[in-house]
Amino acid sequence: HDRAHERAGRGVRAQRPARLDHEGRLPEAVTAFRAVLAKNPRFTDAWNQLAHTYETMGDYENAAAAYRGAIESTPELAADFSLRMAEAQLRLEKYDEAARYAKLAEKRNPGQAHLTLARIALAQKNYSEALREAERTVTWETGLPNVDIRLVHAAVTGATIDVNGGMLIH
Repeated sequence: HDRAHERAGRGVRAQRPARLDHEGRLPEAVTAFRAVLAKNPRFTDAWNQLAHTYETMGDYENAAAAYRGAIESTPELAADFSLRMAEAQLRLEKYDEAARYAKLAEKRNPGQAHLTLARIALAQKNYSEALREAERTVTWETGLPNVDIRLVHAAVTGATIDVNGGMLIH
């Protein structure tokens, strides 16, 4: 009963910063999320929402730090946050770190992990690796739109996409 009460209390405390974020009052939301986390540094949802707020602001350095906070506060959920961390690292052009985090998610979410690895390779202009990773996404039940995979393939091979038929034209 005490744990349920504690979780409910955390949810109420996180409602205000989430509302501020939703209203676009991002600096205020950051301050509010930080206040919640000062009281409960293991509140994983608050870390995640803080990271998302920083991403919305274009502050990927602080977003990565917040994802790191989420991972450290709840290591058993590291795979869940590692893809988001990989995306933040990719935007910061920290490709080795981005790949390391994408690989952490591979067992939990292989299709998305390989697509992220393809995007990292593409950013590094390592086209053969990007194509290899993009093709690996096809072997998994990814739930990803096929267009994502075809866009990587098109970027690597120089093909274009026929929007009507969705086919690659070389």
